[in-house]
Amino acid sequence: MLLFIEIGLSYWALKRGWGKFSIVPLVCGLSLGFTLGLVANALNLGVDAVIPLSLSMEGLLIMSLVAMIWFGKKPFGKPELTDEKQRNWEASCSSNA
Repeated sequence: MLLFIEIGLSYWALKRGWGKFSIVPLVCGLSLGFTLGLVANALNLGVDAVIPLSLSMEGLLIMSLVAMIWFGKKPFGKPELTDEKQRNWEASCSSNA
């Protein structure tokens, strides 16, 4: 059930502008969960020992996806200089001189 929620949140983050980065938390969470299962099996740990760690990992994954959706993606690089901003900047420079 949590996997369906995570896939839905990843899709929503994709639509909020994150693009391919929206699947990074999902891939990291699934690979860490797989690794946790392998280590737990190798050490003969019971399910009771693994559940708290796996649920906290799932919670962090969901919180990171919700944060990505909440904040959206901010553009990188320099802001665009439109013609109106250019005229305002030139007018402020000429009035200061």
